[in-house]
Amino acid sequence: SNPDLTVLVFTDYNCPYCKRLEPELQRLIKGYPNIKVVNIIVPLRQQVVAGLDTNASGFALSVWQQAPDLFPQVHDYLMEKNGMHDKASLQKIAELTDTVKWLKRHSKSEIIQQKNQQVFLELGLRGTPAILIEDITIPGYVPYTTLEKAVQQVLLKNTP
Repeated sequence: SNPDLTVLVFTDYNCPYCKRLEPELQRLIKGYPNIKVVNIIVPLRQQVVAGLDTNASGFALSVWQQAPDLFPQVHDYLMEKNGMHDKASLQKIAELTDTVKWLKRHSKSEIIQQKNQQVFLELGLRGTPAILIEDITIPGYVPYTTLEKAVQQVLLKNTP
């Protein structure tokens, strides 16, 4: 609730580099329990899934809003799948997590996606993942050592 540092990550559930970064972020969270990682979901690669009235990002955001306790599991499944999500992959995840009722368009999720994309563009970001650690911007995938070095640098700077 009162982290020493907040790391912002602009991510997309269909981005292969975002999926590669996810284990590095999980490792960072475990190694630095006093930091918080906030994922800002932007659907850059897929606006609509054929046969559904939503996309992976909209589905995730709906679960996050309506059933936050189920979100971590949905997030993990969305990140684990190789390649782009399709109707079958999203339906399978929804069935596994008992979140089928959120596999449809929700206006609140749409608004959040639009705001996330607007902030993404206003910051001049060009792709996902994009990591913001105070005044440091890291575009694209980076290995854990690079991520940890940036976190340590900011934590050291902020130490009185």
